[in-house]
Amino acid sequence: MGFYLDSYSRIHSTSVLVPSEVMRPSEYDGFSIDEEENFRLFGCELIQEGGVMLKLPQVTMVTAMELFHRFFFRQSFLRAGMKYTTAACIFLATKLDETPKRIRDVVSVFDYLYKIKEGVARPIPVIDLNSDEFMNFRQEVIAAERLILKEVGFVLNNLHVKPFKYLYYYLKVLRMNKALAQRAWNFVNDAYRVPVCVSFPPYVLAAAAIYLSSRTMDHPLPDLEWWLAFDCTFEEIEEVASEIMSLYQRKKVTLGYVIDTLAKRAAEAPPAPIPEETTPAFVSMASEGDESDISPDKTFSTRKGKKRYSKTEAGPRKAKRKTEKRKGRRSGPCDDGSEEEDTIGKRRAKAAKKRGSKESEEGKEELIPVEEEDAEEKMKAPAPEGRTMPETESVNDVHCYTDPRDKAEQNPEEGARARKRRVSTRKGRKT
Repeated sequence: MGFYLDSYSRIHSTSVLVPSEVMRPSEYDGFSIDEEENFRLFGCELIQEGGVMLKLPQVTMVTAMELFHRFFFRQSFLRAGMKYTTAACIFLATKLDETPKRIRDVVSVFDYLYKIKEGVARPIPVIDLNSDEFMNFRQEVIAAERLILKEVGFVLNNLHVKPFKYLYYYLKVLRMNKALAQRAWNFVNDAYRVPVCVSFPPYVLAAAAIYLSSRTMDHPLPDLEWWLAFDCTFEEIEEVASEIMSLYQRKKVTLGYVIDTLAKRAAEAPPAPIPEETTPAFVSMASEGDESDISPDKTFSTRKGKKRYSKTEAGPRKAKRKTEKRKGRRSGPCDDGSEEEDTIGKRRAKAAKKRGSKESEEGKEELIPVEEEDAEEKMKAPAPEGRTMPETESVNDVHCYTDPRDKAEQNPEEGARARKRRVSTRKGRKT
């Protein structure tokens, strides 16, 4: 079972590897290999320092560094801001390795780190959680996290395979001491600051770390070809070892170097404009002649979507449409193709006429004009007991009103039938 799991992890860990000779996106924007490597080293140092301040385990920091390397094999340093990308890598790695941290803690730590890099006088102020600066930083980190997930293709299960477990197993097989094991462990951590961590499988990194530690501590290794037992080639081990050793020959990268290099590359060869419909919504371009955009804390612009109306804007329009529909004033094309105004009542009448039905004619009530003499007599007639007629100024204001109790007084039989119906209705309600 152990051999099966080891074989599965090896196959799975080699499923997503980036060839070391592939052309990197930053090279298209005029970056040299050394400048690109320096930028990667600066980003990994930020991740390491931020992880220490957040009290994260080393495995989580290593996961964030691998995400950082994979992302910048898909994006250029001139187009994506390093400030928000490093914070997003840490934030995403805490979720993957189940060591979650609040986004406000991540934002506060990386804002503090950048203020240190910029040389802000001490005591360094902590970002206010209720300020617009914090909210903008938070939104940019969330947008950068979405971009990282998109660029790595949402393939994150291979990030759980680390060289540490291979290293522990190999050290036991080769019977190494604790001092050499600690040195090899340090070499594995440093291997994640260079792109070899995404170009070679983890078991090769573990074998290269053992080879380097034995060479630096003058510890003899077996005379046999021991690397064949670990499914490696000596050429792979030498290539990884040379990349790790070149890391110690580099000078310390500062924030000023990063800003100056970005400004220089943008001035020499500014990125070609991309049409809006094909531009990723979260990648911001460096504008010509504007050095304010050429910075490692470049923002990820928000997505341009359709216009959305709030409830306060949509409410009056909806009420107005309902009112027009109720009154029958909504205009539309007539059935005969003319552009004259047509009302709902006219449409219904035309539809009924086409069907040959007389529903519209039967439904209409004929208005019977009230003669002036009858109206005057009603005005002079005394009102029934217990009720008063409304006073009107003219005959035209009189409303034809017939009380059912008046009908009952005029026709006793009809009144008896009405009382009988009321009694039966009451009985039905009680039952």
